[in-house]
Amino acid sequence: MKIHSMHCYFILAGNAAVPIVYHVENVRSGRSYATRSVHAKQKGQTIFTTTCSFTRPVSEDTDEPRRTVQHSIKFPKEVPAPEDCLTGAQMINKWLSEGRVGAEVAEFLKQGEANDPFEFRRAGIVNDTPETDPTHKLQRQWVRARGNILDEGTHLPALAYFSDSSFIGTASRVNPQARSGQVGMKVSLDHTIYFHNARNTRVDRWLLVESDSPWAADERALVTQRIWDPEVGLLATCYQEGLMRLRDGREGESENHVNSKL
Repeated sequence: MKIHSMHCYFILAGNAAVPIVYHVENVRSGRSYATRSVHAKQKGQTIFTTTCSFTRPVSEDTDEPRRTVQHSIKFPKEVPAPEDCLTGAQMINKWLSEGRVGAEVAEFLKQGEANDPFEFRRAGIVNDTPETDPTHKLQRQWVRARGNILDEGTHLPALAYFSDSSFIGTASRVNPQARSGQVGMKVSLDHTIYFHNARNTRVDRWLLVESDSPWAADERALVTQRIWDPEVGLLATCYQEGLMRLRDGREGESENHVNSKL
């Protein structure tokens, strides 16, 4: 069976220096679908939960495809190619030259970018004008694993991993109210992934990630994401809600991204 959806909740911030114990419950194992519940714990406390649903792939050698309803959002038009977009290091240097970050922050960001198992190239924000409503803006970026992945079973977990990278930050990038260091706190609360083309998903080639934010209020923001392979089509759709608070002058306030990925 192949996974087709994950519904995750980030309960507490994880500590990379502390071992994680995963408790897996077999909720159901049917002929076509299976469900597993996972609790990740550190020092006896649950820091993360997810419910994973698996399905038996439809066989192309039987009559099953005849029972399948099919449609999909098409790959966007007029997207700059990865080679025409700035690398992570080039983007950081651009921010430094524009005065958006200082030298110390730029060096910190470069180290993080160099150590990331994935390479990201931003393809811009569609409709990024002051008069455009934030809900009508789209953020696009290319992403690819550094190096080839030989283990076929690694591609879907790897996609789940990178799908959380800078995801909730979409809300602050499309809304001028939350730009220019105005966000004091930004934390992922939950994360949902729907896998659409598991058998053809490979993360060691360039994938396009398009995200938007349909809603933000009550110190929370909702973001959605679509992940495409230009040659295959839509691979996954993701949803995430996060806590987002603007700065209000409190002592010790800073825009810290709690590392929720395990």
